[in-house]
Amino acid sequence: MKKLALSFLAVFSLNSFANNMVGINYNDYVNVDGYGLSLSGNGDSLVYDVDVKRLENGPIGVTFNFIHLGYAFGEISDGSFYAGLASVDANVSGVDRETDVEVGYVVRDNGGVQWKLGLIAADDSMADFEVQIPAGGGNVELGALYDGDGDTWIEIGYSWNF
Repeated sequence: MKKLALSFLAVFSLNSFANNMVGINYNDYVNVDGYGLSLSGNGDSLVYDVDVKRLENGPIGVTFNFIHLGYAFGEISDGSFYAGLASVDANVSGVDRETDVEVGYVVRDNGGVQWKLGLIAADDSMADFEVQIPAGGGNVELGALYDGDGDTWIEIGYSWNF
């Protein structure tokens, strides 16, 4: 309950930032697929993404949660390099949260196409790419996470600005 309360507090405090999006998405990774929720945006020099995804293959299901938090070194709406942390956890017994350094480039504002490319220094280095394309009052979202083992996580979704 304490974690849930802190999560709601964090989400409502993010509402004060300049550019926020909440979305739904479909995900495919190796032999499992499923749906997820996302919250992303930026404010001043802060760039963030929070995702919860439930992937299933028949009776087997795993819930993942991802957190990306970075500091941008320039104007995010014009494009800026950033550095921060990427963290992932899953509801799999014996698996602990893993947090690694992330560096990349981000363009985010509510005025056009937004995108982010990050490199994550995990045991198997990973590349994370996402793009939001304006459509119908929100954004079509496309994303991919490529790991060093050659596996690719694909995401397609829709987000609303708030």
